Amino acid sequence: ENQDKTQSVSSVLTFTPSHLHHGHTITCTALYSLQPQNKMAEETATLDVLYSPKNTSASVSPSGSVLEGSSVTLTCSSNANPPVSNYTWFKVTGDQATQRGSGQNLTFNVTEPSDSGQYYCEAQNEHGVGKATVQLDVRYMPEIVNASPCIRNTADITCQCESHGHPSPSTEWLLSGQRLSSDSVVSVIGEEQLDSRALRSTLTLVKTLGQTDTIECLSRNTAGSSRLLFQIPPSGNDCPSVLVPYISTGVMAALCIIIVFVVLKYKWKKNTDQAGAEGDPYAALQISNVASDYGVIQGGCRAKGEDNDSEYENTGKKPVNSNSQPSD
Repeated sequence: ENQDKTQSVSSVLTFTPSHLHHGHTITCTALYSLQPQNKMAEETATLDVLYSPKNTSASVSPSGSVLEGSSVTLTCSSNANPPVSNYTWFKVTGDQATQRGSGQNLTFNVTEPSDSGQYYCEAQNEHGVGKATVQLDVRYMPEIVNASPCIRNTADITCQCESHGHPSPSTEWLLSGQRLSSDSVVSVIGEEQLDSRALRSTLTLVKTLGQTDTIECLSRNTAGSSRLLFQIPPSGNDCPSVLVPYISTGVMAALCIIIVFVVLKYKWKKNTDQAGAEGDPYAALQISNVASDYGVIQGGCRAKGEDNDSEYENTGKKPVNSNSQPSD
């Protein structure tokens, strides 16, 4: 009771607020019992609760699987007071996390199958960090890898191709453009599912093939298709067909070396003959007909004497030495 004969009553409410209480109102109400009517007074307060990011979530757009080569946007959302000041995106590979960007939205082009996988965002304010993960599923057309070249055995030809794709691809074999079936009398096809995205197919062909026949592996899924053309190894040669281009190149190189050798040998012989002609004063003299008693020399040669003081030229007459006298 107060000095003025009035009375006061107090009430204390103590609790631990959470982020769920933020923005809620609390009202204190006092009721006076007076005659002939009661009197009421009240006070209202709004709670301002500071807390770290809560209810953090991540989403991908477009939803579902994304086709390789298309654009994708990852979005991070979180509830915090004060609001989130920083968003950071990470890509998980094995037990490692690599930062991919920042901001509430992360937009990028899906360029390869390895873009598939788990991503997570971190939402941060001054009171803490919230995290959320999202799975990105990338659809991509099959890629033929680890293809073994065809091998010709004694009675058959065996070819093998391995394809990776998402969704998991299917494989077909074509002989000169015609589809082969596994129950055919001329072909046996075996398949091994390596994992959810990889398939290995083996073709055994029991058939005599012509030089123009082709063997082709065709792999496809809902994202697209790819194909690989195999070269048929020659009959009696179980050497992998992938070596044929290298063997052809080696043969051409050997022919080039032989041609160069012949040309060089010809030039060497020609130079040797010319050198011999210059060293022997009579080596180039070709006498086709010599008449008796100072007959005419038939030819087109030109020669120097041993002393190099005189020069004879075919003029249709007998040569005359200016340093000697005619005999009787």
